[in-house]
Amino acid sequence: MGTTDDSEAPGALVAAHRAQQRGETRATTLVAAAVALVALPLWAAFDRVLVPDQADSFLVARLLAEVWMLVMWAALWPRRLGERWAEVLSLLVVVGLVGSIAWMVPRSGDQIEAYLLGLSLPLYATAFLLVWRWPMTVVLTLCTAATIAVSSIGVRPGLTGPEVTTIAFYVVTASALALATQVYRERRRWQQHVTQAALEAERHRNAVLVEELEQLSREDPLTSVGNRRAWDERLTGEVLRARRSGRPLSVLVVDLDHFKAVNDRDGHAVGDAVLRTTTAVLSERIRATDFIARLGGDEMAVLCPDTSLGAAASLATDIGEAIRTTDFAAGVSMTCSIGVAELERSDPNAAVLCHRADGALYDAKVVRDTFRCAEPGTPPIHRSPGRHLSDRRPAHDPT
Repeated sequence: MGTTDDSEAPGALVAAHRAQQRGETRATTLVAAAVALVALPLWAAFDRVLVPDQADSFLVARLLAEVWMLVMWAALWPRRLGERWAEVLSLLVVVGLVGSIAWMVPRSGDQIEAYLLGLSLPLYATAFLLVWRWPMTVVLTLCTAATIAVSSIGVRPGLTGPEVTTIAFYVVTASALALATQVYRERRRWQQHVTQAALEAERHRNAVLVEELEQLSREDPLTSVGNRRAWDERLTGEVLRARRSGRPLSVLVVDLDHFKAVNDRDGHAVGDAVLRTTTAVLSERIRATDFIARLGGDEMAVLCPDTSLGAAASLATDIGEAIRTTDFAAGVSMTCSIGVAELERSDPNAAVLCHRADGALYDAKVVRDTFRCAEPGTPPIHRSPGRHLSDRRPAHDPT
């Protein structure tokens, strides 16, 4: 890309820059060509004053250039075609304008400098009105010089040495200034594009990190199920939904029996493996709409939307049997106790539902390897301060 380091840049970044540049090339050429299409025939009055004997032939040249430019300009209008061939079509538009004036230069006699000034204006305009790559200006300059050279053939009297020098001065000066401006602008635009891309990439990385942190803040790091925060949020939302819809909502609290003995006897690594296996067993037995969470230690909770107390009891039976028959790490065998409760109309909030399930769990722990359901209308049982329900996910509702 000229003075920029395209070869060292990622391909996607260069491609995005090229696509953006093509879009701007098309847009700026549409505007500049519209101005030229209006101005070019109006300059015929200029011919009548300076070279009246050539005015008619110059008008024909202007009109031919007008038709050519109009065709190229129309081809730029369809966005898909115009952006794909933006630079080529833009170059052809400008070549039509510059070519017509270049043809007039050898025929302008002692008014050559006036026409050279008109010739240099489109070259300057490519630097300040058009957005394209600097090689396009090089091609335009070569086309201009070739047109003047070819147009001079057969013209009497021919161009003198001073006139050739004057032509070279105008064309080279305008092209050099345009080229320098475009190289500088293109480099700055590339740097801005790279900076913008880096900012966008950083913004995306930050968004991903925020999303990951948000997920981690709601996920138990050991078992990868929900944590207490996720449980509280999900439970509150499901309670509100159940009240609006009138559908049942049940909660299961699962506590592994004698789990502390596993940690003491086999070590915490085995205990951690037991917890991970337990959550896997629970996950296999719940629906996609249910939610599992670990509140702490070996206590899990399962939230079962659209699930009656009877259906939740069936799930508790299934979970108890699955835990009992699962081969845990290091040959460990486990059982669990489960408390089950259903949301009642009289429950003022989600905490009351959780306390009733926790109370049912307390009753089940007296026997162990079983489950207990909180009977409808049963007041919550409050145990030691700080004892609160953990998070867990529910299962299939046969109702």
